[in-house]
Formats: sequence, structure tokens, C-alpha cells
Amino acid sequence: MGRWRILRLCHAIKLSGKGTGKLIKQALRLAIEQSLACAITDGKLGALVLSDIAVVIERPRQVAHGDYACGVCLQLAAKAKLPPAQVGREILDHADSLQGLATAEIVAPGYLNFRLQKPVLLAVLQQIHSQAGEYGCLNTEANQSVQAKCVWSQRRNSLNFELELAKGAHKENRAFFIQYAHARCCCVLRNALEPVLNTQTCLEEPPRVSLEQWQAWLKFYKLSPQSFVEMFDDDAEVFALQKKLVMQLSLFPEEASRALAAALPEKVVRYAYALAADLHEFYGSCRVISDDSDKMRARLGLVLASKQVLANALSVIGVTALERM
Repeated sequence: MGRWRILRLCHAIKLSGKGTGKLIKQALRLAIEQSLACAITDGKLGALVLSDIAVVIERPRQVAHGDYACGVCLQLAAKAKLPPAQVGREILDHADSLQGLATAEIVAPGYLNFRLQKPVLLAVLQQIHSQAGEYGCLNTEANQSVQAKCVWSQRRNSLNFELELAKGAHKENRAFFIQYAHARCCCVLRNALEPVLNTQTCLEEPPRVSLEQWQAWLKFYKLSPQSFVEMFDDDAEVFALQKKLVMQLSLFPEEASRALAAALPEKVVRYAYALAADLHEFYGSCRVISDDSDKMRARLGLVLASKQVLANALSVIGVTALERM
């Protein structure tokens, strides 16, 4: 049951244009609702009625609290006449549908914290590669509407100033930091795909990745999440940075939608700035180009996905995505 659910989720992530964040939240919500239904049927939660329960999945403010969280235990404790932690234990005891999707723990005073498992993270990257420039992006008319709100707003806020500075290639702004992250991704890809100068012989050596090999990898990225399996590091700290970057990538469609709904392009700027910071942190701790072909393929796929999302975010706010800086 658990494997079937995760395969279905990965397939839905690949095909959806709604964004991975919303799909993951939906899958977690359905899993908790199913667990509640089983616990209620078994008489473990008193006289609760499932239709009266609102299960809300949110992103916690602190990374230490997991990837997603749910406060339904606190909501139901009084009605079930049980401590919140006991409600949580009953939910998790019936949570077979979480297998392959996420691990869960109960945290005081009664939150359920979830940590996504690797197959879900790999599906995120596959969706980005499959949708490319369409991932999380608003249509052209919507983009222009958001940009116009920024330029024509009666509020002369700092974002207007920053966007103008970015177009003039100044460094005193967040937009420049985002552009730099995009250019850094381009640099990493060039280092893998262009000939290498041997400093001892002063002769050019073949690129680490041939054009034929790269073309095959690009197809693999779009077709299968297995292309990213070797991405993660055994070191717990490095793995945490890799996962943090993928999680941030998964949030872009939702953040872009919120920016459009609120007509606040600065939401996209804040998102992209955080993504750029996560990318720099990842790159500073994780070797991308190496002698391990499978690992290099997977990590170059992560860099390329980051480059794509940064370009999409810059497109939304009307700033050019530079390849060299």
C-alpha cells in the first residue's frame, strides 16, 4: 500500500502543473485522514466524526521541526478526551499510508512533524526538468501584471529600487544575489561540459562530461527520478543541505501563485533570495564534479534544476538571468 501510494504521488508530481508543494501537502493530509478514519473505526479516539475534522498541513518555521507539520492532535485532544500526544500515537499507529512518503514523530505539545523520504524529493527534481520554463511560472500576461504592480505601485518600496539597480548590474540588492546564484549554476555546468586546461602540460583535456553523455542525461532527468538517486551524501550535515535545497525548489509554484494572488512581486524576490542562499550553502559543502559518474550526473541535475527555478523566478520579477558575472 505504501509503495503504491508513493509511486502514484511521484507520477502525479511529474504530470501536475500545480507544483510539488501542494501535492505533497495533499498526500500528507490524505494519509492523516486515512489514519484518523482507521483509529476512529477501531474505537481509539472516542466519538470523533471524521467529517468534522480539518487536517491542515503546514511548513514549520524551523528546519529542526521537519519538512511539514500538522497540529490536528491539539485540535482533537479535548473532543477525544485524550492528551494530544496520545491522539498522535493513535494516528501514527494507524498510519500505514505514510510508508514511503514520510517519517513522522510526535513533538510537544502535540504536533505531528513529517520528514519526506527520498523518493518524493527525487520526484520534485524530475518535475522541474520535465516542465523546465513552465515550472511554477505564471503566463506572460500574469507576469506583466505582477511586474506592473511593482513599478506602478503608489508605495515607493525598496523592491522597486532593487529591481532598477539589478537592471543596471549593481551589487547593492537581493536581485543581484539571485542573478549571481544563477550565473554560478551556469559556471558549474560549463566546468563539467567544456574542455579542461591541464596546468602542468598546458594542453586541453576532454571535458568531464561529453556532449553525447550530457544529452543522454538530460533525457534521463525528464524520464525518471532514478537519475537523481546518487545525489545524496552519506554525511548527515551535507545530506541536510541537499535536502533543504530540494525542498526550497519544491515551493516555487506555490510562492509564485501567492505573489500573483496578492499582487506582491516581493514575495518571489524573498523566495528566490532564500533559494540562492540555500544553493550557495549546498555548493560550499558538496562536491558536484567528481570521478563518480552516477553521483556527478545526479548532482549536475540538481544544479541544473536550481538554475531553472532561479531563471523562472527572475522572469516573474522582470530581471534578466545572467550566465556570467
